[in-house]
Amino acid sequence: MEKYLKKYTINSLLISVLLIIFSIFLMVKPTESITFIVIMFSGVVAIDGIFHIISYFSVPKELKFFNFELIEGISQLILGILTMLKPEWVSAFFPMFIGMWIIFSSIVKFQFALNIKQTGNVNWIIILTFSIIIFLLGLLMVINPIGSIITITTLCGIVLFIAEILNVIQYIIFILKI
Repeated sequence: MEKYLKKYTINSLLISVLLIIFSIFLMVKPTESITFIVIMFSGVVAIDGIFHIISYFSVPKELKFFNFELIEGISQLILGILTMLKPEWVSAFFPMFIGMWIIFSSIVKFQFALNIKQTGNVNWIIILTFSIIIFLLGLLMVINPIGSIITITTLCGIVLFIAEILNVIQYIIFILKI
């Protein structure tokens, strides 16, 4: 059990360090980072659309009646191209996506805290406290996404940075107690 917890904590610590680097990029270069993320997303969606179109034409004739690959592929290709041409459309919703991700992450940590409480580990209260703080930060991003994309992206970077610093502290404390 301790070996699993230590492995989970170390993996989570590495992910948090990567997210700290990403959050610094969001804070320092908000316009470039949001545009980059949106363009990468649109490229992935367009490529997936092309694969669905190819898949449609490779399906045996008797199965074409049940196959929706062509419409799915065309829809994704159009969405990917439109998003590439107008990345600001998606950029407006980026902070909400980050906020929802932070909320989901905090809920998972909340459950993790309750799970390790069952093992008698005294650190569960620290993890629970941090999960509540992280939840509130994510909720702040979803409820009040401010008017400017640059401000929102910088705010996302700040909140993500704070959330991940708290995660790193939590993981270090947890590793030291195991």
